[in-house]
Amino acid sequence: MFNSSFSALYYVLGDLRPDQRGWHAAVFDGGHVLPPGLGHARVGTKLHVWCDRPEAETEDEVAAGIAEPLRRTAWSTWHGA
Repeated sequence: MFNSSFSALYYVLGDLRPDQRGWHAAVFDGGHVLPPGLGHARVGTKLHVWCDRPEAETEDEVAAGIAEPLRRTAWSTWHGA
């Protein structure tokens, strides 16, 4: 199982930012939570970066914009919270 939650794991240049308030790697879209004891079934998460409008941000702006969400995503995936 791979968590690709839309609201928490999508970064759209010039538009959408990940909203990770209250999110952890076992929380899926719609508030569905992976039951305790099934953490082994989740093999990962990923932060999506959509570049529909590449002129909206520079590479440095994207890097700065995803730094904190990427850190939180990695921490939650590895620590299970």
